[in-house]
Amino acid sequence: MRPSLADRADLRRLRAHGGAAAALVVTGGLCGLPVWYTFRFALHRDADGLRRMLGDPEVGETVATTVGLAAGSVAMALVLGTVLAWSAHRLPRRQRALGLLPLAPLLLPQLPLVIGYAFLFSPTVGYVNQALRALPGLGHLREGPFDAYSVPGIVLVGGLYLTSFVYLFVASSLARLDPELIDAAAASGAGPTRAFVRVVLPLLRPALLYGGTTAALLGLGQFAAPLIYGRQAGISVLTTEMYHRTSTSPPDLPLAAAQGLPVLVTGLAFLAFQRLVLRDGDRFVTASARGARPAATGGPLARWGLALYGVVAAALPLAALLVVAVSPVWTGDVDPGTWTLAHVRTVLFDRGDVVDAVGHSLAYALATTLVVLPLAYLLAVLVHRRRSRLAAAVDLVAHLPLGIPAVLLGTGFLLASVASPLPLYGTPVALVLVYVTIMVPFAVRLQLAALAALGPEPTEAAAACGAGPLRRALTIELPLLRPALAGAAALVVVLATHEFSASLLVRSRDTQVMGTVLHDLWSFGSYPETAVMALLMVAVTGLGVAAALALGGRGLLPVQPRFAPVPVPVPVPVPVPARARRRR
Repeated sequence: MRPSLADRADLRRLRAHGGAAAALVVTGGLCGLPVWYTFRFALHRDADGLRRMLGDPEVGETVATTVGLAAGSVAMALVLGTVLAWSAHRLPRRQRALGLLPLAPLLLPQLPLVIGYAFLFSPTVGYVNQALRALPGLGHLREGPFDAYSVPGIVLVGGLYLTSFVYLFVASSLARLDPELIDAAAASGAGPTRAFVRVVLPLLRPALLYGGTTAALLGLGQFAAPLIYGRQAGISVLTTEMYHRTSTSPPDLPLAAAQGLPVLVTGLAFLAFQRLVLRDGDRFVTASARGARPAATGGPLARWGLALYGVVAAALPLAALLVVAVSPVWTGDVDPGTWTLAHVRTVLFDRGDVVDAVGHSLAYALATTLVVLPLAYLLAVLVHRRRSRLAAAVDLVAHLPLGIPAVLLGTGFLLASVASPLPLYGTPVALVLVYVTIMVPFAVRLQLAALAALGPEPTEAAAACGAGPLRRALTIELPLLRPALAGAAALVVVLATHEFSASLLVRSRDTQVMGTVLHDLWSFGSYPETAVMALLMVAVTGLGVAAALALGGRGLLPVQPRFAPVPVPVPVPVPVPARARRRR
């Protein structure tokens, strides 16, 4: 007996909800597992770990340092990122490539940049400090004037890194801003500064709110700079304390979980705050339909500001790494006559762990890509097509890792692998699971944007011709989404090879990756070899970025230099009949 239309509708609804429920279980399991075990270990045995953390006399100073570092970095990032985005927005067409410079810290791995800043601003043998002490009036100094191993130094490095995130959101919002509003303000007599403060800045509130809360989440969970610099000066934050508790022998896992609770609860609260405040963000949309571009009013100050940020945020630390890599030892002096490639040969040909780490990083990144792409595609399709509460829940859970610092996810997976009956600790499976959890939001967001651009017409036409869901996906959607899928795959490979914080928690001697080997070389004091390893990591990542741009095209860039103007229709001359011409 053939089912009725109502029965078939119920079956389709059941299949849709069943797929959403399965995706929710898989994604929720990956995201919820570290959260659950963090709470479980912290509250285990009458909250022993939590009570010991609260009874520690130094916990107040650690929390204050964590909050202070985050607040300082976020304040710097909000001001600098907004100014840079406004400067890039007003550049003329031929200079728009300068607008990509603030994105350099996002494309480069963070740990090599942090080590590069140490080579520049070490109080004794930092290259910048050595050069400044040679200036008149500063020759009496034996150290400084800058000190990377201090709270201001960590704030400066963290602020430069977080500036890229704020720039990303503000520049994207400015690209959708109706330029007629700025022209109207100028016609009313408002100068550029007044127009920016009275017109542009209020319209940027959603971008500033989203970028500020994202930067605050990253600032509270920052790990690389406090770990590298804080050990020299005795500066502790909650994330580094968690790592130290898990790396001691025997590890104190309940106390490590308790120290992660404040960051975890704050991150989840920020994520909920973002969703609550930005749910009516449509009222700030001012995009113009005629595609006009704002007048190019950016002067030399805007160009030099963007160039200076690119030099300080990326070029200088990379140059410091290059100089240390070819120097016999790191002394702070630049003497080309002593440069040698001995450390390069040692790292590339004599150290087997480096070759293994590069192979592990690439293999884990490719395995992560194979898992993330289909999972993210399923989630993106469900979120894009379904308007149910279950689809909204899937969207929320898929983006949950954005609210949890990577080091906390790594600690959660470490706790889960210890408590699990399966021998996951230190295995490649554990690393791949961590990477999948971290990468899912990025892949989902990319594929959601591609599905939105594709529109429903192709699949609706195929459905009208009788094609089922599987056939529509295999013959219509996936071929049309191939550039987006290729770009998402390349981006996942790049971000997975970047990863350091979570890898440090779940790695073992047999599963070292590039970031963990780089950290070990720095810890052992092999500075020239550390610089070579850092440059190798940058080179591998650079190849990944080039592949991502080649596969994904310009659409993969998080910020377009400027959206293309909508082509104006050209009037077509209507042919006049010969009889009418004679009549004229």
